[in-house]
Amino acid sequence: QRVFEREVIRSALDKKFVALFYAYGEELEEITALYERERHAPPIARNLPPVAVNIQWSKLLLERAEAPMQRFDKEKSLSGDRNYKRIIKSYNKLVRTLVAFEILWFQAWCQAIDKAKSGLSATLIVRHPDDENLYVNFDADVFQLIREAKCLERMRLHMPMPEAARVLVLQEARFKRQYGELTTALSRYDEIVSTVIPVTAMLLRSHFQDTEQHLRPGMVTLTWTSMNVEPFIASVKERLVMLGTLIETVNDIIETRIERHLRVMSKTVLVDLPTRPVTMTEFVDMQDEYIVGPARTLAEKNLEVERAVGDLIQVVKNYPLVKAVPEINQEDVDRLQ
Repeated sequence: QRVFEREVIRSALDKKFVALFYAYGEELEEITALYERERHAPPIARNLPPVAVNIQWSKLLLERAEAPMQRFDKEKSLSGDRNYKRIIKSYNKLVRTLVAFEILWFQAWCQAIDKAKSGLSATLIVRHPDDENLYVNFDADVFQLIREAKCLERMRLHMPMPEAARVLVLQEARFKRQYGELTTALSRYDEIVSTVIPVTAMLLRSHFQDTEQHLRPGMVTLTWTSMNVEPFIASVKERLVMLGTLIETVNDIIETRIERHLRVMSKTVLVDLPTRPVTMTEFVDMQDEYIVGPARTLAEKNLEVERAVGDLIQVVKNYPLVKAVPEINQEDVDRLQ
Protein backbone atom coordinates (compact mmCIF):
# COMPACT_ATOMS: atom_id res chain seq x y z
CA GLN A 1 0.00 0.00 0.00
CA ARG A 2 2.86 2.42 0.82
CA VAL A 3 4.41 1.78 -2.59
CA PHE A 4 1.27 3.11 -4.30
CA GLU A 5 1.33 6.20 -2.10
CA ARG A 6 4.69 7.31 -3.50
CA GLU A 7 4.40 10.42 -5.69
CA VAL A 8 6.17 9.04 -8.77
CA ILE A 9 4.27 5.76 -8.81
CA ARG A 10 0.96 7.45 -8.07
CA SER A 11 1.50 9.92 -10.92
CA ALA A 12 2.32 7.13 -13.35
CA LEU A 13 -0.79 5.20 -12.29
CA ASP A 14 -2.96 8.29 -12.72
CA LYS A 15 -1.67 8.75 -16.25
CA LYS A 16 -2.44 5.09 -17.04
CA PHE A 17 -5.88 5.49 -15.53
CA VAL A 18 -6.54 8.58 -17.64
CA ALA A 19 -5.46 6.64 -20.73
CA LEU A 20 -7.90 3.87 -19.79
CA PHE A 21 -10.62 6.46 -19.29
CA TYR A 22 -9.97 7.87 -22.77
CA ALA A 23 -10.16 4.34 -24.16
CA TYR A 24 -13.45 3.92 -22.35
CA GLY A 25 -14.65 7.13 -24.04
CA GLU A 26 -13.88 5.54 -27.39
CA GLU A 27 -15.73 2.42 -26.23
CA LEU A 28 -18.80 4.56 -25.52
CA GLU A 29 -18.63 5.92 -29.05
CA GLU A 30 -18.49 2.36 -30.42
CA ILE A 31 -21.48 1.33 -28.30
CA THR A 32 -23.41 4.40 -29.51
CA ALA A 33 -22.58 3.59 -33.13
CA LEU A 34 -23.57 -0.02 -32.59
CA TYR A 35 -26.88 1.09 -31.11
CA GLU A 36 -27.62 3.37 -34.07
CA ARG A 37 -26.69 0.62 -36.51
CA GLU A 38 -28.69 -2.25 -34.97
CA ARG A 39 -31.55 -0.62 -33.05
CA HIS A 40 -34.08 -1.36 -35.80
CA ALA A 41 -33.01 -4.99 -36.11
CA PRO A 42 -31.00 -6.26 -33.12
CA PRO A 43 -29.24 -9.62 -33.50
CA ILE A 44 -31.73 -12.42 -32.82
CA ALA A 45 -30.93 -14.38 -29.69
CA ARG A 46 -31.67 -18.08 -29.71
CA ASN A 47 -35.02 -19.15 -28.24
CA LEU A 48 -36.07 -15.61 -27.31
CA PRO A 49 -39.27 -13.89 -28.51
CA PRO A 50 -39.03 -10.47 -30.26
CA VAL A 51 -39.65 -8.12 -27.31
CA ALA A 52 -37.25 -10.01 -25.06
CA VAL A 53 -34.64 -9.94 -27.86
CA ASN A 54 -34.76 -6.14 -28.12
CA ILE A 55 -34.76 -5.53 -24.37
CA GLN A 56 -31.98 -8.02 -23.73
CA TRP A 57 -29.90 -6.44 -26.50
CA SER A 58 -30.30 -2.97 -24.98
CA LYS A 59 -29.52 -4.28 -21.48
CA LEU A 60 -26.32 -5.94 -22.72
CA LEU A 61 -25.21 -2.65 -24.27
CA LEU A 62 -26.12 -0.86 -21.06
CA GLU A 63 -24.15 -3.34 -18.97
CA ARG A 64 -21.21 -2.95 -21.32
CA ALA A 65 -21.27 0.81 -20.69
CA GLU A 66 -22.10 0.79 -16.97
CA ALA A 67 -19.62 -1.79 -15.66
CA PRO A 68 -16.44 0.24 -16.37
CA MET A 69 -18.09 3.50 -15.27
CA GLN A 70 -18.75 2.06 -11.83
CA ARG A 71 -14.99 1.73 -11.44
CA PHE A 72 -14.08 5.07 -13.03
CA ASP A 73 -16.68 6.88 -10.96
CA LYS A 74 -14.73 6.07 -7.78
CA GLU A 75 -11.53 7.66 -9.08
CA LYS A 76 -11.49 11.31 -7.99
CA SER A 77 -8.33 12.11 -9.93
CA LEU A 78 -10.30 11.97 -13.21
CA SER A 79 -12.63 14.82 -12.31
CA GLY A 80 -10.00 17.43 -13.12
CA ASP A 81 -9.26 16.07 -16.59
CA ARG A 82 -10.32 18.30 -19.51
CA ASN A 83 -12.19 15.44 -21.26
CA TYR A 84 -13.89 14.16 -18.14
CA LYS A 85 -17.15 16.11 -18.59
CA ARG A 86 -17.35 15.23 -22.29
CA ILE A 87 -17.05 11.51 -21.63
CA ILE A 88 -19.48 11.66 -18.72
CA LYS A 89 -21.93 13.54 -20.92
CA SER A 90 -21.62 10.86 -23.62
CA TYR A 91 -22.13 8.18 -20.99
CA ASN A 92 -25.27 9.83 -19.56
CA LYS A 93 -26.73 10.34 -23.03
CA LEU A 94 -26.11 6.71 -23.96
CA VAL A 95 -27.62 5.40 -20.72
CA ARG A 96 -30.74 7.57 -21.18
CA THR A 97 -31.08 6.35 -24.76
CA LEU A 98 -30.76 2.68 -23.85
CA VAL A 99 -33.15 2.95 -20.89
CA ALA A 100 -35.65 4.81 -23.09
CA PHE A 101 -35.29 2.05 -25.73
CA GLU A 102 -36.08 -0.56 -23.11
CA ILE A 103 -39.05 1.39 -21.75
CA LEU A 104 -40.55 1.97 -25.22
CA TRP A 105 -40.42 -1.74 -26.04
CA PHE A 106 -41.84 -2.63 -22.64
CA GLN A 107 -44.70 -0.14 -23.00
CA ALA A 108 -45.53 -1.47 -26.47
CA TRP A 109 -45.59 -4.97 -25.01
CA CYS A 110 -47.93 -3.81 -22.22
CA GLN A 111 -50.32 -2.46 -24.83
CA ALA A 112 -50.20 -5.82 -26.60
CA ILE A 113 -51.20 -7.46 -23.31
CA ASP A 114 -54.35 -5.34 -23.17
CA LYS A 115 -55.14 -6.35 -26.75
CA ALA A 116 -54.55 -10.01 -25.93
CA LYS A 117 -56.86 -9.78 -22.93
CA SER A 118 -59.63 -8.50 -25.19
CA GLY A 119 -58.92 -11.43 -27.52
CA LEU A 120 -59.66 -13.80 -24.65
CA SER A 121 -63.22 -12.49 -24.73
CA ALA A 122 -63.71 -14.18 -28.11
CA THR A 123 -65.84 -17.31 -28.37
CA LEU A 124 -64.09 -20.68 -28.15
CA ILE A 125 -65.07 -21.87 -31.61
CA VAL A 126 -65.71 -20.05 -34.88
CA ARG A 127 -67.05 -21.19 -38.25
CA HIS A 128 -64.94 -20.08 -41.18
CA PRO A 129 -67.03 -18.07 -43.65
CA ASP A 130 -65.36 -19.63 -46.70
CA ASP A 131 -65.06 -23.37 -46.06
CA GLU A 132 -67.78 -23.56 -43.34
CA ASN A 133 -65.47 -25.65 -41.15
CA LEU A 134 -65.18 -25.14 -37.40
CA TYR A 135 -61.92 -23.88 -35.88
CA VAL A 136 -60.65 -23.18 -32.37
CA ASN A 137 -60.87 -19.40 -31.97
CA PHE A 138 -57.74 -18.73 -29.91
CA ASP A 139 -55.32 -15.87 -30.55
CA ALA A 140 -51.88 -17.47 -30.88
CA ASP A 141 -50.31 -14.15 -29.83
CA VAL A 142 -51.45 -14.90 -26.27
CA PHE A 143 -48.95 -17.74 -26.01
CA GLN A 144 -46.29 -15.44 -27.48
CA LEU A 145 -47.07 -12.80 -24.84
CA ILE A 146 -46.90 -15.38 -22.07
CA ARG A 147 -43.52 -16.50 -23.35
CA GLU A 148 -42.39 -12.88 -23.45
CA ALA A 149 -43.57 -12.38 -19.85
CA LYS A 150 -41.64 -15.41 -18.62
CA CYS A 151 -38.48 -14.22 -20.38
CA LEU A 152 -38.82 -10.62 -19.17
CA GLU A 153 -39.49 -11.80 -15.63
CA ARG A 154 -35.96 -13.22 -15.55
CA MET A 155 -34.45 -9.88 -16.61
CA ARG A 156 -33.76 -6.96 -14.28
CA LEU A 157 -36.19 -4.50 -15.81
CA HIS A 158 -36.52 -0.85 -14.89
CA MET A 159 -40.33 -1.26 -14.79
CA PRO A 160 -42.51 -3.58 -12.71
CA MET A 161 -44.17 -6.52 -14.46
CA PRO A 162 -47.87 -5.75 -15.18
CA GLU A 163 -50.33 -7.71 -13.08
CA ALA A 164 -52.19 -8.71 -16.26
CA ALA A 165 -49.04 -10.42 -17.51
CA ARG A 166 -48.64 -12.34 -14.26
CA VAL A 167 -52.25 -13.51 -14.52
CA LEU A 168 -51.70 -14.72 -18.10
CA VAL A 169 -48.61 -16.68 -17.03
CA LEU A 170 -50.58 -18.35 -14.22
CA GLN A 171 -53.28 -19.34 -16.73
CA GLU A 172 -50.88 -20.66 -19.38
CA ALA A 173 -51.34 -24.33 -18.49
CA ARG A 174 -55.15 -24.00 -18.55
CA PHE A 175 -55.16 -22.21 -21.91
CA LYS A 176 -52.84 -24.78 -23.49
CA ARG A 177 -54.89 -27.69 -22.15
CA GLN A 178 -58.22 -26.26 -23.29
CA TYR A 179 -56.82 -25.24 -26.67
CA GLY A 180 -55.34 -28.70 -27.21
CA GLU A 181 -58.49 -30.54 -26.16
CA LEU A 182 -60.75 -28.40 -28.36
CA THR A 183 -58.42 -28.76 -31.33
CA THR A 184 -58.42 -32.53 -30.88
CA ALA A 185 -62.21 -32.58 -30.52
CA LEU A 186 -62.81 -30.61 -33.72
CA SER A 187 -60.30 -32.78 -35.58
CA ARG A 188 -62.17 -35.84 -34.37
CA TYR A 189 -65.46 -34.30 -35.53
CA ASP A 190 -64.03 -33.70 -39.02
CA GLU A 191 -62.73 -37.27 -39.05
CA ILE A 192 -66.16 -38.65 -38.14
CA VAL A 193 -67.83 -36.57 -40.86
CA SER A 194 -65.34 -37.85 -43.44
CA THR A 195 -66.21 -41.50 -42.65
CA VAL A 196 -69.94 -41.12 -43.35
CA ILE A 197 -71.06 -43.28 -46.28
CA PRO A 198 -72.87 -40.95 -48.75
CA VAL A 199 -76.03 -43.08 -48.90
CA THR A 200 -76.61 -42.50 -45.16
CA ALA A 201 -75.74 -38.79 -45.12
CA MET A 202 -79.33 -37.55 -45.27
CA LEU A 203 -80.49 -40.11 -42.72
CA LEU A 204 -77.84 -38.88 -40.27
CA ARG A 205 -78.54 -35.19 -40.86
CA SER A 206 -80.34 -34.78 -37.52
CA HIS A 207 -77.49 -36.44 -35.65
CA PHE A 208 -74.95 -33.96 -36.96
CA GLN A 209 -77.35 -31.12 -36.13
CA ASP A 210 -77.47 -32.56 -32.61
CA THR A 211 -73.66 -32.44 -32.38
CA GLU A 212 -73.70 -28.85 -33.65
CA GLN A 213 -76.16 -27.99 -30.87
CA HIS A 214 -73.72 -29.32 -28.31
CA LEU A 215 -70.95 -27.24 -29.92
CA ARG A 216 -73.12 -24.13 -30.11
CA PRO A 217 -72.31 -22.74 -26.59
CA GLY A 218 -68.66 -22.60 -27.62
CA MET A 219 -69.65 -20.67 -30.74
CA VAL A 220 -72.05 -18.21 -29.10
CA THR A 221 -71.64 -17.69 -25.36
CA LEU A 222 -68.50 -19.29 -23.93
CA THR A 223 -65.20 -17.39 -24.02
CA TRP A 224 -61.69 -18.20 -22.80
CA THR A 225 -62.42 -16.37 -19.55
CA SER A 226 -65.63 -18.31 -18.82
CA MET A 227 -65.76 -20.53 -15.75
CA ASN A 228 -67.56 -23.47 -17.36
CA VAL A 229 -65.22 -24.16 -20.29
CA GLU A 230 -64.09 -27.46 -18.80
CA PRO A 231 -67.65 -28.91 -18.49
CA PHE A 232 -68.35 -27.78 -22.06
CA ILE A 233 -65.29 -29.57 -23.41
CA ALA A 234 -66.19 -32.71 -21.45
CA SER A 235 -69.73 -32.60 -22.89
CA VAL A 236 -68.43 -32.20 -26.44
CA LYS A 237 -65.98 -35.08 -26.06
CA GLU A 238 -68.73 -37.33 -24.66
CA ARG A 239 -71.04 -36.45 -27.56
CA LEU A 240 -68.35 -37.12 -30.13
CA VAL A 241 -67.78 -40.57 -28.64
CA MET A 242 -71.50 -41.29 -29.05
CA LEU A 243 -71.55 -39.94 -32.61
CA GLY A 244 -68.41 -41.85 -33.56
CA THR A 245 -69.86 -45.08 -32.18
CA LEU A 246 -73.08 -44.50 -34.14
CA ILE A 247 -71.26 -43.89 -37.43
CA GLU A 248 -69.04 -46.93 -36.90
CA THR A 249 -72.11 -49.09 -36.21
CA VAL A 250 -73.96 -47.77 -39.28
CA ASN A 251 -70.91 -48.29 -41.51
CA ASP A 252 -70.38 -51.78 -40.13
CA ILE A 253 -74.00 -52.75 -40.88
CA ILE A 254 -73.73 -51.42 -44.42
CA GLU A 255 -70.37 -53.00 -45.17
CA THR A 256 -70.78 -56.42 -43.51
CA ARG A 257 -74.53 -57.02 -43.67
CA ILE A 258 -75.75 -55.12 -46.72
CA GLU A 259 -72.90 -54.58 -49.19
CA ARG A 260 -71.54 -58.08 -48.67
CA HIS A 261 -74.92 -59.71 -49.40
CA LEU A 262 -75.55 -57.41 -52.34
CA ARG A 263 -72.20 -58.44 -53.84
CA VAL A 264 -73.20 -62.10 -53.53
CA MET A 265 -76.56 -61.34 -55.13
CA SER A 266 -74.92 -59.46 -58.00
CA LYS A 267 -72.69 -62.42 -58.77
CA THR A 268 -75.48 -65.02 -58.68
CA VAL A 269 -75.88 -66.72 -62.05
CA LEU A 270 -79.54 -67.13 -63.01
CA VAL A 271 -79.10 -69.11 -66.26
CA ASP A 272 -77.45 -72.52 -66.75
CA LEU A 273 -76.11 -72.51 -70.26
CA PRO A 274 -75.99 -76.03 -71.77
CA THR A 275 -72.72 -77.45 -73.07
CA ARG A 276 -74.49 -79.37 -75.90
CA PRO A 277 -77.25 -78.61 -78.36
CA VAL A 278 -80.73 -78.89 -76.75
CA THR A 279 -84.29 -78.24 -77.82
CA MET A 280 -86.30 -75.33 -76.49
CA THR A 281 -88.31 -77.64 -74.24
CA GLU A 282 -85.16 -79.20 -72.80
CA PHE A 283 -83.66 -75.75 -72.23
CA VAL A 284 -86.75 -74.56 -70.34
CA ASP A 285 -86.80 -77.71 -68.20
CA MET A 286 -83.08 -77.26 -67.41
CA GLN A 287 -83.63 -73.68 -66.28
CA ASP A 288 -86.64 -74.61 -64.14
CA GLU A 289 -84.52 -77.15 -62.36
CA TYR A 290 -81.43 -74.89 -62.04
CA ILE A 291 -83.15 -71.72 -60.86
CA VAL A 292 -84.38 -73.32 -57.63
CA GLY A 293 -80.95 -72.97 -55.94
CA PRO A 294 -80.15 -69.38 -57.04
CA ALA A 295 -83.70 -68.27 -56.26
CA ARG A 296 -83.39 -69.64 -52.73
CA THR A 297 -80.03 -67.87 -52.32
CA LEU A 298 -81.43 -64.57 -53.59
CA ALA A 299 -84.43 -64.82 -51.28
CA GLU A 300 -82.20 -65.50 -48.26
CA LYS A 301 -79.81 -62.69 -49.10
CA ASN A 302 -82.67 -60.31 -49.79
CA LEU A 303 -84.18 -61.14 -46.40
CA GLU A 304 -80.79 -60.56 -44.73
CA VAL A 305 -80.52 -57.17 -46.44
CA GLU A 306 -84.01 -56.20 -45.33
CA ARG A 307 -83.22 -57.16 -41.75
CA ALA A 308 -79.95 -55.24 -41.88
CA VAL A 309 -81.68 -52.12 -43.20
CA GLY A 310 -84.28 -52.45 -40.44
CA ASP A 311 -81.56 -52.78 -37.78
CA LEU A 312 -79.71 -49.78 -39.24
CA ILE A 313 -82.82 -47.60 -39.12
CA GLN A 314 -83.52 -48.73 -35.55
CA VAL A 315 -79.97 -47.89 -34.45
CA VAL A 316 -80.27 -44.44 -36.00
CA LYS A 317 -83.68 -43.83 -34.37
CA ASN A 318 -82.48 -44.96 -30.92
CA TYR A 319 -79.82 -42.24 -30.84
CA PRO A 320 -80.88 -39.61 -28.26
CA LEU A 321 -81.34 -36.18 -29.87
CA VAL A 322 -81.80 -32.86 -28.09
CA LYS A 323 -85.24 -31.27 -28.32
CA ALA A 324 -84.04 -28.45 -30.53
CA VAL A 325 -83.17 -30.94 -33.29
CA PRO A 326 -85.98 -32.19 -35.59
CA GLU A 327 -86.76 -35.90 -35.65
CA ILE A 328 -85.45 -38.11 -38.45
CA ASN A 329 -87.27 -37.36 -41.69
CA GLN A 330 -89.45 -40.31 -42.73
CA GLU A 331 -88.73 -39.58 -46.37
CA ASP A 332 -85.06 -40.20 -45.72
CA VAL A 333 -85.96 -43.51 -44.05
CA ASP A 334 -88.15 -44.53 -46.99
CA ARG A 335 -85.44 -43.54 -49.46
CA LEU A 336 -82.93 -45.83 -47.71
CA GLN A 337 -85.39 -48.71 -47.64
